[in-house]
Amino acid sequence: MPIATVNNPQVNDPGIDQQVLAERVNLLFAGARGLSFFSLLLAALIASVFYLQGRDLMPVYWAAALFTVLVVYLLLNSGFQRKQLFADAGPTWLRRFRVATLLQGLAWGAGAVLLFGAGNEFHQLLLGFSLFGGCALALSPLSHDTKSYLALVLPVFAGVMSGIVLTGGEYLPLALLSTLGLLVPLLVLARREERESIAALRARFAYAEMAEEFDQEVTTRLRAEDSLLKGEQRGQRQSYALLELAREEAIISGDIPRALTVITEKAAKAIECNRVSVWLCDEDFNEFRCAHVFDKGYHDEDPSHRVLTGPHAHHYRRIEKSRTIAISDTRRDRRLLDFWETYIAPFRTGAILAAPFRYNGKVSGLIVHEHIGRSRNWILDERMFASSLADFVALTLSAAGRQQVQEQLRHLANFDRLTGLPNRVMFHDRLVHALKKAERFDRKIALLFVDLDRFKSINDSLGHQMGDRVLRRTAKRLVRCVRGCDTVTRLGGDEFTVILEEIEDTQTVITVAERIIETLGDPLYLDDYDLHLTASIGIAMFPEDGKDAETLLQNADTAMYRSKKDGRNRLQFFTEDMHDQALEKLDREREIRHAIENEEFELYFQPQLDLRTGRNVGFEALVRWNHPERGFVMPGEFIALAEESGLIARLGEWVMREGCRQAKSWYDEFGDDFHIAVNLSAAQFIAQSIPDLVADALKESGLPPELLLLEITESLAVGEGVETLRLLQDLKKLGCRLALDDFGTGSSSLSYLKSFPVDIIKIDRSFVSDLNGDAHDAAIARATIGLAQSLGLDVIAEGVETQQQLDWLLGEGCGIVQGFLFSEPLAAEACWSWLDNPQRMPPLEARLVAATGSNRPN
Repeated sequence: MPIATVNNPQVNDPGIDQQVLAERVNLLFAGARGLSFFSLLLAALIASVFYLQGRDLMPVYWAAALFTVLVVYLLLNSGFQRKQLFADAGPTWLRRFRVATLLQGLAWGAGAVLLFGAGNEFHQLLLGFSLFGGCALALSPLSHDTKSYLALVLPVFAGVMSGIVLTGGEYLPLALLSTLGLLVPLLVLARREERESIAALRARFAYAEMAEEFDQEVTTRLRAEDSLLKGEQRGQRQSYALLELAREEAIISGDIPRALTVITEKAAKAIECNRVSVWLCDEDFNEFRCAHVFDKGYHDEDPSHRVLTGPHAHHYRRIEKSRTIAISDTRRDRRLLDFWETYIAPFRTGAILAAPFRYNGKVSGLIVHEHIGRSRNWILDERMFASSLADFVALTLSAAGRQQVQEQLRHLANFDRLTGLPNRVMFHDRLVHALKKAERFDRKIALLFVDLDRFKSINDSLGHQMGDRVLRRTAKRLVRCVRGCDTVTRLGGDEFTVILEEIEDTQTVITVAERIIETLGDPLYLDDYDLHLTASIGIAMFPEDGKDAETLLQNADTAMYRSKKDGRNRLQFFTEDMHDQALEKLDREREIRHAIENEEFELYFQPQLDLRTGRNVGFEALVRWNHPERGFVMPGEFIALAEESGLIARLGEWVMREGCRQAKSWYDEFGDDFHIAVNLSAAQFIAQSIPDLVADALKESGLPPELLLLEITESLAVGEGVETLRLLQDLKKLGCRLALDDFGTGSSSLSYLKSFPVDIIKIDRSFVSDLNGDAHDAAIARATIGLAQSLGLDVIAEGVETQQQLDWLLGEGCGIVQGFLFSEPLAAEACWSWLDNPQRMPPLEARLVAATGSNRPN
């Protein structure tokens, strides 16, 4: 029985006596159970012998009385077993044990008095030896407390001696002396056993306490050594970084762009920080503009983030008196209220370590170390290192000279370094100025939002350097398409805007937009590449489509997306219905976000059956939206919007974790090796680290990796190229299986099948639906099955709804099928019944005989 103690005593701590006493009581009760059962057997034997000798009921009555005492004894023992014995409760239970033992001893002593004179010499000897033997056997379980042993033994010996005296006889003195001769050694042994038991228990508790303290000391030392080692390594990294910065030519020469690149990169590496940014501020701390960002290996030299401090500017003036500002948790710091919505929340910045840098004695800005995710405590050497980095920024500014610094800082803040065009900040200023001018003189303005079509494929296939060259050439072409009074800006990435002022009519805008489309569509010759670009243009007019800069830009952006949706390489004016659709789209996005937060999504599972064995081999996880007002919403109504808005990452993570968890519960119950198939979208590959997500889901659920089937679309496999191949190989290393979904619906390229580590090809339902009526669909399905078989891959046909489709697939040797012919998607609860009573089909050969009259596939 466990013993709960109050403190942690030393060897001479009186608290050990409480623990020893409690353990003695524990041992007494443990040993007393066997002693009680022995007493019952001995009493039954003695009562039987004496009853058979004289046919007198008195031995039976005595045995019944002793049985009652022993029952009370056992009930006390049972009550003790149900309690948790605390150290300070030991004396109470010991007194109860002694009283119960005394009652047992008195019962045995009374039996000795009553039975001794009722039998002959043989029975008397039998009774005496039985009682003396029982007392000797009781020595071991009761040796932990001499008083308990005395409470049992003394009444027994007293009863025996009383019986001898009442019987009399010539051997009376000898019998009494013999009885005393047996009693004295037993008492001596009991006392010695008690001392040895107490000494052993005290040593055990003392050594246990010493061992625990030693273990705690060793653990503390190991942690301290580990902390010192990490601190030493961190200090070395920081020292090397500062030494290299001291030798950096860009800092010495005052090359601000190059210096910021070097400083931010070394800062991120030395402090192991996700993101490092450099911010510039005006003299009154009314505005902060981000001039440079280093984020996970990539530099953004024109981030265009701007924050107006407004009424809280006095908070930021305190920066002048600070060497560093360490914020461990951004969610709880009121100083970041102005930055929260526009910067902190979008980038998930959990902690910030900022150090101000000065120019001509005044704070000019901050170098900010941003920890992404949860909070982080910044230690002293990290704060000192951040302060040193700020000094290097200040040194760069001083080396550049005041005029050069101002010019470079102004250029960094207002112009795109890659193309030389005005950036987002300058765009906003010029658009506001143009709107005020147009309103004053009652003139029209057109805002063109220009976005290159499929520019990402250039970066992925030819590299970012080639992509940068394309953007520079595009900027030059745009400038040639407009007048000198118009403004061309680059907002970021492949997005450009054109502000057309003093517009006479709509035809002028159309002419300029068509000229841009035609010019950008001309072949672009770079090195050995002949590139053909197209652009989608959205147009918003002032004052019809918006009277402020934000509204006008938003509406032009909306029109541009409509242009892309309608086929790309075209222009599109903004209309009111676009505005309504945009608002509706925002409402739907908010609904989806709200649904994710309130767990309104549910998983349904459609069984997949093997035609060769006739058994269930897996489930495909399909998400449903249980809308509180519209009821169940099918994926076709929200998946595309979730992908476009970026919410697919959160939704996909939930589907992955929930699907693995549910599959593990079925696996634990039924033990069959059926897989769970989970779809992965292209947006998830971009927004998340898929291998990490899958590894976490498998670890949390405990699902064997080989039971997880990940489905990717054919368009993703072909379009993302090398990066997708790397991710798929990482997933295969986890032990998962991969399926190529919607095969034949995209730009099928047989070459990637031999390099991509897929296990299964899925025939899209669009080909299965008309297998018996469309020769083209049947040919594609037949070719897919044959291709998979030749490559050693399995085939799943989805959307099987008729017996004719099934018979055709059987005849062609298709391996696995799913569809309404067998089962619609089932809720998780319904899957339990499905698995408990599996829907089996005859195996392939029997089905072929029924379908084709042959036992061999066609």
